[in-house]
Amino acid sequence: MTTLAPCCTACYRPLPAWDLDRLACPGCQERASGRLAELPGLLAALSPVPVRSGGLVAVHGPAGSRPPIALHAVDLSAEVPALLDSWARDWASVGGHDLPERWLPNAAAGPALWLRWRLDWACRQHPAVEEALREIGHAWSAVRSAALGERAERRVAVVCPCGERLRVGVSTDAATCGGCGTRWSRGDLLGMPLAQRSAA
Repeated sequence: MTTLAPCCTACYRPLPAWDLDRLACPGCQERASGRLAELPGLLAALSPVPVRSGGLVAVHGPAGSRPPIALHAVDLSAEVPALLDSWARDWASVGGHDLPERWLPNAAAGPALWLRWRLDWACRQHPAVEEALREIGHAWSAVRSAALGERAERRVAVVCPCGERLRVGVSTDAATCGGCGTRWSRGDLLGMPLAQRSAA
């Protein structure tokens, strides 16, 4: 009978033999730490006025009219700090950690730093660390794209052995098939054939 080596709950890579007492691998922990470190600066760089690579979007209209507003940037400026605060409260509840009365220096940097300080604990003991790392990763990707004016990550369809299509991108660490329910690692996803485009 073959026994499977313990794997990271986030990326499904085998855990290092010298550090099996964890749920998420050191690589996923390091990536999340870097993203949490970058998020406050990226959020500060978000502009509510749409920009293009050449500068501000030209606004045509009567004198005194307001420029267009980038609603996506405004939404992210509210949603991402709320997401970080939510995970901080969850980790505090599960791990018995103390939370500050208010976040300093601000609503984004405070919880991001608090989560970074407790990331090693979460990667070793929090039962939903995979979900936290995934949501932090999605938030970082969305804010980075909006702050730097990049297009959203391109996703392609690959075919699961059961025949179901899975949408994956460059940053996809793992995905669950909606057809058979199998959770596939990044390596497995990269080995799947591309789905044929349907004829128009």
